Amino acid sequence: MQGFNVFYPFGFDDNGLPTERLVEKEIGKKATDLPRKEFIEKCLEITQKYRDEFKKLWKSIGISADWSLEYSTISSYVRKQSQKSFLELYKKGYIVRKNSPALWDTEFQTSVAQAEIEDKEMESYFHDIKFTLEDGSCFDNFNN
Repeated sequence: MQGFNVFYPFGFDDNGLPTERLVEKEIGKKATDLPRKEFIEKCLEITQKYRDEFKKLWKSIGISADWSLEYSTISSYVRKQSQKSFLELYKKGYIVRKNSPALWDTEFQTSVAQAEIEDKEMESYFHDIKFTLEDGSCFDNFNN
Protein backbone atom coordinates (compact mmCIF):
# COMPACT_ATOMS: atom_id res chain seq x y z
CA MET A 1 0.00 0.00 0.00
CA GLN A 2 3.07 2.24 -0.02
CA GLY A 3 2.76 3.05 -3.70
CA PHE A 4 3.27 -0.56 -4.82
CA ASN A 5 0.92 -2.42 -7.11
CA VAL A 6 -0.08 -5.45 -5.00
CA PHE A 7 -1.92 -8.43 -6.49
CA TYR A 8 -4.80 -9.05 -4.08
CA PRO A 9 -7.76 -10.93 -5.56
CA PHE A 10 -10.53 -11.85 -3.15
CA GLY A 11 -11.81 -15.41 -3.00
CA PHE A 12 -14.67 -17.21 -1.31
CA ASP A 13 -14.05 -20.80 -0.23
CA ASP A 14 -17.62 -21.99 -0.67
CA ASN A 15 -17.26 -25.49 -2.08
CA GLY A 16 -17.31 -28.66 -0.02
CA LEU A 17 -19.02 -30.37 2.87
CA PRO A 18 -19.75 -27.25 4.97
CA THR A 19 -21.56 -25.74 1.96
CA GLU A 20 -23.49 -28.95 1.36
CA ARG A 21 -24.62 -29.04 4.98
CA LEU A 22 -25.62 -25.36 4.93
CA VAL A 23 -27.69 -25.90 1.79
CA GLU A 24 -29.33 -29.02 3.22
CA LYS A 25 -30.24 -27.06 6.35
CA GLU A 26 -31.65 -24.14 4.35
CA ILE A 27 -33.77 -26.27 1.98
CA GLY A 28 -34.75 -28.84 4.61
CA LYS A 29 -33.62 -31.78 2.46
CA LYS A 30 -30.54 -33.96 2.13
CA ALA A 31 -28.43 -33.78 -1.02
CA THR A 32 -29.41 -37.37 -1.79
CA ASP A 33 -33.11 -36.40 -1.85
CA LEU A 34 -32.59 -34.29 -4.99
CA PRO A 35 -31.15 -34.97 -8.43
CA ARG A 36 -27.45 -34.00 -8.45
CA LYS A 37 -27.98 -31.17 -10.96
CA GLU A 38 -30.78 -29.66 -8.88
CA PHE A 39 -28.74 -29.83 -5.66
CA ILE A 40 -25.77 -28.14 -7.38
CA GLU A 41 -28.11 -25.37 -8.57
CA LYS A 42 -29.32 -24.90 -4.97
CA CYS A 43 -25.70 -24.74 -3.79
CA LEU A 44 -24.86 -22.08 -6.39
CA GLU A 45 -27.95 -20.05 -5.51
CA ILE A 46 -27.45 -20.14 -1.73
CA THR A 47 -23.69 -19.53 -1.81
CA GLN A 48 -24.27 -16.51 -4.08
CA LYS A 49 -26.60 -15.03 -1.47
CA TYR A 50 -23.95 -15.43 1.26
CA ARG A 51 -21.13 -14.18 -0.99
CA ASP A 52 -23.11 -11.01 -1.66
CA GLU A 53 -23.67 -10.48 2.07
CA PHE A 54 -20.03 -11.11 2.96
CA LYS A 55 -18.72 -9.00 0.09
CA LYS A 56 -20.82 -6.07 1.31
CA LEU A 57 -19.44 -6.60 4.83
CA TRP A 58 -15.80 -6.87 3.69
CA LYS A 59 -16.16 -3.73 1.57
CA SER A 60 -17.76 -1.85 4.48
CA ILE A 61 -14.68 -2.44 6.65
CA GLY A 62 -12.36 -1.36 3.85
CA ILE A 63 -10.77 -4.60 2.69
CA SER A 64 -8.34 -3.44 0.04
CA ALA A 65 -8.84 -6.31 -2.41
CA ASP A 66 -9.09 -6.12 -6.18
CA TRP A 67 -12.78 -6.97 -6.47
CA SER A 68 -12.51 -7.24 -10.26
CA LEU A 69 -10.51 -10.45 -9.67
CA GLU A 70 -13.01 -12.00 -7.24
CA TYR A 71 -13.37 -15.77 -7.42
CA SER A 72 -15.40 -18.50 -5.77
CA THR A 73 -14.31 -22.11 -5.26
CA ILE A 74 -17.79 -23.36 -6.17
CA SER A 75 -17.74 -21.70 -9.60
CA SER A 76 -17.60 -24.05 -12.58
CA TYR A 77 -14.32 -22.45 -13.74
CA VAL A 78 -12.53 -22.96 -10.40
CA ARG A 79 -13.90 -26.51 -10.02
CA LYS A 80 -12.67 -27.35 -13.53
CA GLN A 81 -9.21 -25.85 -12.80
CA SER A 82 -9.02 -27.77 -9.53
CA GLN A 83 -9.89 -31.06 -11.23
CA LYS A 84 -7.38 -30.38 -14.01
CA SER A 85 -4.65 -29.58 -11.48
CA PHE A 86 -5.46 -32.74 -9.50
CA LEU A 87 -5.18 -34.90 -12.63
CA GLU A 88 -1.84 -33.29 -13.58
CA LEU A 89 -0.44 -33.92 -10.09
CA TYR A 90 -1.70 -37.50 -10.23
CA LYS A 91 -0.05 -38.10 -13.62
CA LYS A 92 3.25 -36.72 -12.26
CA GLY A 93 3.09 -39.15 -9.32
CA TYR A 94 2.62 -36.50 -6.62
CA ILE A 95 -0.75 -38.00 -5.70
CA VAL A 96 -1.04 -41.71 -5.10
CA ARG A 97 -4.06 -43.95 -4.98
CA LYS A 98 -4.17 -46.56 -2.26
CA ASN A 99 -6.58 -48.47 -0.10
CA SER A 100 -6.54 -47.27 3.49
CA PRO A 101 -8.95 -46.43 6.28
CA ALA A 102 -10.60 -43.03 6.00
CA LEU A 103 -12.59 -40.71 8.24
CA TRP A 104 -16.21 -41.37 7.32
CA ASP A 105 -19.43 -39.53 8.16
CA THR A 106 -22.05 -42.24 8.64
CA GLU A 107 -24.97 -39.80 8.48
CA PHE A 108 -23.96 -38.04 5.24
CA GLN A 109 -22.22 -41.10 3.71
CA THR A 110 -19.06 -39.23 2.70
CA SER A 111 -15.43 -38.98 3.70
CA VAL A 112 -14.48 -36.14 6.01
CA ALA A 113 -11.37 -33.96 5.99
CA GLN A 114 -9.21 -33.96 9.12
CA ALA A 115 -9.69 -30.17 9.25
CA GLU A 116 -13.41 -30.71 9.85
CA ILE A 117 -12.82 -32.89 12.90
CA GLU A 118 -12.75 -31.40 16.39
CA ASP A 119 -10.16 -33.27 18.46
CA LYS A 120 -11.01 -33.78 22.12
CA GLU A 121 -9.03 -35.46 24.91
CA MET A 122 -11.16 -38.19 26.50
CA GLU A 123 -10.67 -41.28 28.64
CA SER A 124 -10.80 -44.25 26.32
CA TYR A 125 -9.25 -47.55 25.30
CA PHE A 126 -6.76 -48.15 22.51
CA HIS A 127 -7.38 -51.00 20.08
CA ASP A 128 -5.23 -52.18 17.18
CA ILE A 129 -7.42 -52.96 14.19
CA LYS A 130 -6.21 -55.08 11.33
CA PHE A 131 -7.85 -54.58 7.92
CA THR A 132 -7.77 -57.45 5.44
CA LEU A 133 -8.17 -56.46 1.81
CA GLU A 134 -9.98 -58.50 -0.84
CA ASP A 135 -6.65 -59.77 -2.20
CA GLY A 136 -5.77 -61.18 1.24
CA SER A 137 -3.13 -58.57 2.06
CA CYS A 138 -3.35 -56.67 5.32
CA PHE A 139 -3.40 -53.07 6.32
CA ASP A 140 -2.66 -52.25 9.94
CA ASN A 141 -1.05 -49.38 11.75
CA PHE A 142 2.23 -51.30 12.20
CA ASN A 143 3.00 -52.62 8.70
CA ASN A 144 1.78 -49.80 6.39
